[in-house]
Amino acid sequence: MTNVHQLFARAVYDPNSLKVLGHAFERAWANMSGALGERPSDVEAARTVLAKVILNLPSSESDDAEHIAATALDVMASGYRNSTAVG
Repeated sequence: MTNVHQLFARAVYDPNSLKVLGHAFERAWANMSGALGERPSDVEAARTVLAKVILNLPSSESDDAEHIAATALDVMASGYRNSTAVG
């Protein structure tokens, strides 16, 4: 079981919310996966961070997967911009 699957399996949400969050993860991942390298460790690390972002968003109570995915992508992009600005 991957880190992402473990995170979602341990999440405390009702089944419908987990389904929406899973769809949000898949939508967000589809938008960002092409921007990553091909090293499996980098890909898995990015997937794990994305899952954590989605599961920790205040909007995770929403039933709008598109909104959750867009917010998660904004958070991920903001984190990337902030990390590159420091280095």
